[in-house]
Amino acid sequence: MLNRRHFLAYLHPDARQVLASALVEGLPHTMRDRATEAAVLHGFLTDRIPGIVCRPARVCTDGQGQLGFSFPLRIG
Repeated sequence: MLNRRHFLAYLHPDARQVLASALVEGLPHTMRDRATEAAVLHGFLTDRIPGIVCRPARVCTDGQGQLGFSFPLRIG
């Protein structure tokens, strides 16, 4: 059990490549334009933005967990 609400996970570059398409697919509809998708992918793949690991809100199988990302970007 995690003691803290959140902590950061720095992913291996290979893991980032594997997760990139799922990351874009998980964007809210308001962020699904080409400019935002490109900025998110750039931040994820190039700037190595860490993942935010938190206590699971639902049951996860062995080896699974919840990982989210926050992108400090401004479009326009």
